[in-house]
Amino acid sequence: MKASKRPGVDDARVRKTTRVNVRLDSEAARRLRVHCAMTELTPGEVLTRLCEGLREFSMPAKLEPRVKDNDRQDKSSDVENSTTAPALQDAA
Repeated sequence: MKASKRPGVDDARVRKTTRVNVRLDSEAARRLRVHCAMTELTPGEVLTRLCEGLREFSMPAKLEPRVKDNDRQDKSSDVENSTTAPALQDAA
């Protein structure tokens, strides 16, 4: 019977990764390959190091729903109705 592999101490230190597809023009891809060959890094390691320098943005946990154009039209029609209502009362 084959033994099941259980996570060890070494496995806990490994960072979780995400697989991404990147579209580069041919010149950028060539520069990336040359850089990887010269530094003995993988393309993923190079991109990870580039991303470490990017600014971090914080987002609220819950975003308020955006106001749709239809909601704005409804509010503007309420304003029109409120301005005509006193005129009707004066006429009566």
